[in-house]
Amino acid sequence: MNYMDRISEKHLNRKAVIYIRQSTDLQVKVNTASPIYQREQREHAIKYGWDSSRIEIIEDQGQSGSLIGNREGFQRIIEQIGQNQIGAIFYHDLSRISRNTKVFHDLLYLCKLFEVLFFEDGRLMDPNDSADAFMVGIRAEVAQFENRDRVKKMRDGVRARIKSGCSVSTPPIGYVCSEKGKWIKHPDENVRGTIELIFKLAKELSSIYGIYQHFEEKGIQVPKRSTRGVFDHSIQWIPPTYQYMKRLLDNQNYTSDYHYGRTMIDRRLGALESNFSSDNAKVRKSDPSDILIIPDHHEGYVSRKMHAELKHKFSLNAFMLAQPPLAGDNLLQGIIICGHCGRRMSNKYQDGAKDKRYYTTSGPLRKCPAGARMIDAIQVDDAVLAEIFKVIAKPNVDEAIHRYEADRCGAADQRQLLKLKLRQAEAQVRESEKDYLAVDPENHMVRKTLEDRWQEQLVSLEALRTETHQPIPKPAPLTKQQREQLTYLCRHFEEAFHSDAIDNPTRKRLIRCFMDKVVLSLKDDLIVLELHWKDRSDTISILTLQTKAYVYRYILVQYHKGLDEQGILEAMKRDKVEIPGRVFTRLNIARYIKEHGLPSCTARKRKHVTDNVMRLHEQGLSYLEIAERLNAGGVCTVTGGAFSEVNVIKILGTMLRQQGRTSQKKGAANWPVIRELYDRGFTTHEMVVELKTRGLKTGTGMDYTYKNLRKIIRRQGLLTPKANIGLPRELKARLEAFHKAGLSFRQAWENLIDEGVAPHDTLFRKRVCDNYRRMGAKGARPENIPMDFQREIHDLVERGLSTKQIAKELNRLGLKTVKGKPYNRNSVGQYCRGIGLPLNKRRYLDDPRFKREVDILLSAGKSCRQIADHLNIKGFKTFMGRLFKDEDIRSLLERQALKAPKHCKYDYIIEAIAPLNKAGYHPRTIASKLNTQGIKTVTGQRFSTRTVKHYLRKLKALEEKGTGREVA
Repeated sequence: MNYMDRISEKHLNRKAVIYIRQSTDLQVKVNTASPIYQREQREHAIKYGWDSSRIEIIEDQGQSGSLIGNREGFQRIIEQIGQNQIGAIFYHDLSRISRNTKVFHDLLYLCKLFEVLFFEDGRLMDPNDSADAFMVGIRAEVAQFENRDRVKKMRDGVRARIKSGCSVSTPPIGYVCSEKGKWIKHPDENVRGTIELIFKLAKELSSIYGIYQHFEEKGIQVPKRSTRGVFDHSIQWIPPTYQYMKRLLDNQNYTSDYHYGRTMIDRRLGALESNFSSDNAKVRKSDPSDILIIPDHHEGYVSRKMHAELKHKFSLNAFMLAQPPLAGDNLLQGIIICGHCGRRMSNKYQDGAKDKRYYTTSGPLRKCPAGARMIDAIQVDDAVLAEIFKVIAKPNVDEAIHRYEADRCGAADQRQLLKLKLRQAEAQVRESEKDYLAVDPENHMVRKTLEDRWQEQLVSLEALRTETHQPIPKPAPLTKQQREQLTYLCRHFEEAFHSDAIDNPTRKRLIRCFMDKVVLSLKDDLIVLELHWKDRSDTISILTLQTKAYVYRYILVQYHKGLDEQGILEAMKRDKVEIPGRVFTRLNIARYIKEHGLPSCTARKRKHVTDNVMRLHEQGLSYLEIAERLNAGGVCTVTGGAFSEVNVIKILGTMLRQQGRTSQKKGAANWPVIRELYDRGFTTHEMVVELKTRGLKTGTGMDYTYKNLRKIIRRQGLLTPKANIGLPRELKARLEAFHKAGLSFRQAWENLIDEGVAPHDTLFRKRVCDNYRRMGAKGARPENIPMDFQREIHDLVERGLSTKQIAKELNRLGLKTVKGKPYNRNSVGQYCRGIGLPLNKRRYLDDPRFKREVDILLSAGKSCRQIADHLNIKGFKTFMGRLFKDEDIRSLLERQALKAPKHCKYDYIIEAIAPLNKAGYHPRTIASKLNTQGIKTVTGQRFSTRTVKHYLRKLKALEEKGTGREVA
């Protein structure tokens, strides 16, 4: 047929695409003629007028036509059609384009818009032609139907083959395939031994990760099939991985049954996607009803029952389910459930595992309706354990022993079980014999494996026959000692539970023997525990525990009822309100009340008492009447005692002073007298005596004291009278007479005592002494100075000794004072002043060398510290015999009416740092050198880089100001 009239120039100016596709990799390897024939579509394109440079071949080898997500070539065709680059598509058969009608109709609509022609094996089909579009649509439906029909027939064939007892899939590692679709264990003993070791460890460890860790630590490799061939027995050894162990242990084909269809491809995820890519499909486990099973298909590495038990143990290790017993201190770990969201509660340990808690999260992924909560784990664990111990406090030991005896005597059941095992063994021997005889004699490897298995089964069968004919041994009955041990253990279960011989995982397993789960809820600050017992599924025990929030709320409720701290404590004991591990006292209850901004119970009670006293006082009642009225009304003091007149006076005085008023008018009337005595120069003690002599009392009816009189004077803004002023005129006249007579103070004081003028009062003696010194009485009288002192003192003074050194020397010579006591600084000074000798502390001022050195240093602008250092270097000492300090130089200059130079306490640091800085040293190096030289900071610390930088800034400031101080 001539199609040239339907092919226009606009088609020829665009590309012609030759599309080639094969569904599987096996087809690509085996069907080599198919791609050659599909490439011959290029000749049709050249025949219809397309230039060879405008012809492009696009391939999708090994890709299914049902989907387009993995077909990159098909995607390129769609993109180029949208870019108006393709004029025609050449293909061998419509099924090469697609076996999905939805995908094909989308392509057909796109080609219709952009006027792209279809050429199927040289036959033209125009999408814009109604007849051609109709025929193409029918052919697409037929292609999809053929594909689905072929898949259905293949699945039916697979099911029929499985029903006949033959396997249709590649055996897992550890098995090889025989001629009749049966599996046998791998002939390599290393492969079999590795698989058996994995299942052996699974029984012991009950943890997939534990098995992987064992293989990893021991350096054991695991087998892997080198190719995917069914009859290929070659093996390669690889390092173990966790996923390898998980897939192997999860595979049910390691039992004696063959399982087909354990997983399926779920394409519902991408059903609404426009491209419907296979990338959107997921592999999930099939429903148990969809799995095809061939019982006793092959020899298993593990029994069905053991595989189910392992699967259950592994499922308990999952995070979202119950956790296995771990080594943590929270005993309900893994079985405690939140009653609000239904999720398992997590564990948290703080402060070295001393603070143990259960908590629920409130994040975006695990949002609990009750919010994030922290629960004290110790309180919950103790409550659950107490309930368990209560249940098993009196166990029925006799009943347990009776059950043991009944099980021990059950010989008939054991005999029936042996017969069942014997029948199964005979069937296995017959099956092995058939398999051995059916194998090709030339297949030596498989034949040897079947022969070994047959021999092993014969040996096992003979052993079972022998065991069947022998009498069944009964377990030994319990001895008296075993009965006593069992009874003691049951009755002392709590002691054994808390012993050091049991670790936390064992304790948790014991708890799980009794508890299926514990549901925790919070209601009105109370913890509600639902205990689900394992052996009594229909029984749920309810426990209610108090939280800290509940206890503190209880304290506030009792506080607002008017109870004090002691009353709250008694109420808590009565209602059994407590926090485990915490003891409440009056002090911490008062502290908690204060933290809530409430007045303390004592302050509240004091306010109540004060209000009652003030109310009665404003009614004009006397102090005694107020006390009697309060006692009659049942009002107690803050300490709980009865009121007296003194209590009322104290309360009124305190309150009225706080209000700026005075509480007693009678006390205020004494103020003119107190002010008169104050102006006359009376001391506080003299005022007390004078007021007592005049019979004046305070507002409370008490005598004035030194303490309250000083408070009254200070409250009026006056200075407290000093103790050394205000001597009586008669006493001052007597002191002046004693001074003119040349008596010492001691002699004057003794005369005053003898005359009865002065009392025996230490404070009064000090006042008299201060006044006598102001009169100029210094030193002792010459006739009262020992003669031996007068002989030795001149030589000691001329030697330049200080008073302290003179006293030491006199004591060494064995000399004593007039009273027979050793000399000290004061006695030496007093005697020196008495005979007219100058004190040694100023003798260095008369030294011309000392004065010359000081004048030179002052003229050079040295600071006091620099002068002191220079004098110390020259060997000068103070009158105390110690080195000079800057304070000594300043005091000396002030005595001579000279202005001391400006003092800088860090001059020595500046002087030490300046040359090092000028030499270009880094601050870190300067600090190291200063520390090596033993120079300290002003505070006596070692230098650091930061400290050196601080003083360098000061050095720079001094240089900029030009103070004239030598810094380098």
